Amino acid sequence: MLIIARQISESGLYQIILQGINKHIIFEDEEDKEKFLQTLNNYKVKRGYMVYGYSLMGKSYTFHNT
Repeated sequence: MLIIARQISESGLYQIILQGINKHIIFEDEEDKEKFLQTLNNYKVKRGYMVYGYSLMGKSYTFHNT
């Protein structure tokens, strides 16, 4: 399978969307969401990017960052 590199955004803003395989639930409960947000924050601080908004749903998540 050929993988094509993403182009760098001129604005520096990206929208990231992830959905569970076969729409499988990826956040079973609030504890799963809290763990995800902790991990996201750790990498945000470590890598120095900004998160402008996010949406966590049972089967998917979306966030906007630079």
